[in-house]
Amino acid sequence: MTEMALDAVDLAAAAPHLRALATPGADAPFSELADHLPIGVFVVELGRGVVYLNRHLIDLTGLDLAADPTRPGHSAVHPDDRERVGSVARRVVARGQARMVDCRITVLDGAVRTVRCRLAPLPDEQGAIVGLVGTVADHTDVERQLEHRATHDELTELPNRALLAAHLDAALVRAAAESTSVAVLFVGLLRVPVVTHALGHAAGDRLVRQAARRLVASVGPDSLVSRFAEDRFVVVVEGIADDAAATALAERLVEAMEQPYVVGDDDAFIGAAVGIAVAAGAGSTVDQLVSDAGVAMARAVAAEAAVEVFDAGMRSEVEERRTLEISLRRGIERGEFGLAYQPIVELAEGRLLGFEALARWVDPPAPGMGPAQFIPVAEDAGLIGALGSELLGQACAQLAHWQRIRPEVFVSVNLSARQLAEPDLPERVARALADAGAHPAGLHLEITETVLLDDVDGAVESLQQLKSTGVRLCLDDFGTGYSSLTYLCRLPVDVVKIDRSFVAGLGVSDRDSSVVAAIIGMAGTLGHHLVAEGVETSDQAGRLRALGCDMAQGYLYSRPVPASDAEAMLGEPTATA
Repeated sequence: MTEMALDAVDLAAAAPHLRALATPGADAPFSELADHLPIGVFVVELGRGVVYLNRHLIDLTGLDLAADPTRPGHSAVHPDDRERVGSVARRVVARGQARMVDCRITVLDGAVRTVRCRLAPLPDEQGAIVGLVGTVADHTDVERQLEHRATHDELTELPNRALLAAHLDAALVRAAAESTSVAVLFVGLLRVPVVTHALGHAAGDRLVRQAARRLVASVGPDSLVSRFAEDRFVVVVEGIADDAAATALAERLVEAMEQPYVVGDDDAFIGAAVGIAVAAGAGSTVDQLVSDAGVAMARAVAAEAAVEVFDAGMRSEVEERRTLEISLRRGIERGEFGLAYQPIVELAEGRLLGFEALARWVDPPAPGMGPAQFIPVAEDAGLIGALGSELLGQACAQLAHWQRIRPEVFVSVNLSARQLAEPDLPERVARALADAGAHPAGLHLEITETVLLDDVDGAVESLQQLKSTGVRLCLDDFGTGYSSLTYLCRLPVDVVKIDRSFVAGLGVSDRDSSVVAAIIGMAGTLGHHLVAEGVETSDQAGRLRALGCDMAQGYLYSRPVPASDAEAMLGEPTATA
């Protein structure tokens, strides 16, 4: 019989057996059954007090009425809880309804345990309430489990944010009293999503658990390791000597994280970046330290460095970036973004062929702010979808207008990594073209080469879907990716744009000249058209023509101009360089 089963007992039927428990030797079968229950059972008679305890309750509390009849039965209840339990018992008798009450009891070894009691009225043969029958279930382990769950991460069993905050707060108090330092290391695992996508979420979980064990083993027993987020951990180290000592520890953690992992039948490789914030003396807070270490970790990731130590300049950068993000949101809502157009010309005769559309902020928060400053923030803030759709619509509308003047003209529009990853991008491109009434062949979509390096197979699939809308595809900044020439043949692109850094070295650097010649030769063999970016001198234009490059753009021909100025160029031949 369990507690739930006893709760369901028909007391009217069981009352004679329960009352008989108070008589030694009486109703032996029922008494034996009660003694074998894994919970405590007791009987209280009005005017006499506790008259029966089953074996489980005697063993738990050491309260044996037969051996010590002078000891009151309620003495096992913690003194601070006796009045509350007594009040509940009186209501049960007065109202004839069972009630639950949680309280503490003192057990045989002197320890205090938390129990849940169910008190039910005990009637006589005529139905009058003559006492109580109670059950006692030990909830101490349950409470401990609940407390553990409230303060520990379920996946790794490491302390969670709540316990981290309490521990770090205490560490800062000790450090202030003892004039020592506390270091917070914010550890960000790298490429965990790649493993998860390839091998599944269960594999990702196993990877994170292994990483957690490595961190604990690497920092030693005197430091706290907490799981802060999915693939983020925070380490608290007390008594750290200085930034150099914290950096040395961080470098050991990175080295440990970079060792191969075994995930099922597969090996997995990830990396880590660590940000460090050190508190020396009073004044630092928990939130500030963890935030500063997180900022330093983000800087390490952005700089492709293993370890960064926080400095005040990083906080200023974060505030500036946050302010810029707010301005971006407002700017998108207010329609403050537009396009400038830079001509793309035919190298052989200097004939204008099309334009590259370049994002411009009409009223930026700082003068001269260009796409290089606000586009990365828009990507990180999740705003690039809205901004990209707005600019794509503007470009398609302008293209449709210009196609009525010169049908073969084209407009190139840049796509970011996040835009390329959006599954509905082909549909949005097709819709923008249809809404504007533009011919798809006149829209060139430019994808930066470095965007494609992490997942070439996925990139090929995405580009093929885009290509199916009828647009042409351009591979921008070609030559800057380390594997360019090895996978160019796999990408369904029409145009290759040679990065301006190589064009600048034409005639100056033998290496750059050789790279440009190799790119032109490879792209020509594969049937791709070529655009050289950043052409600024007639000498560069002449060398590109001699090497067989098709098209060029750069300050030699024109800076980016408003749409009205660009339209005026459509009726003018561009001078041959």
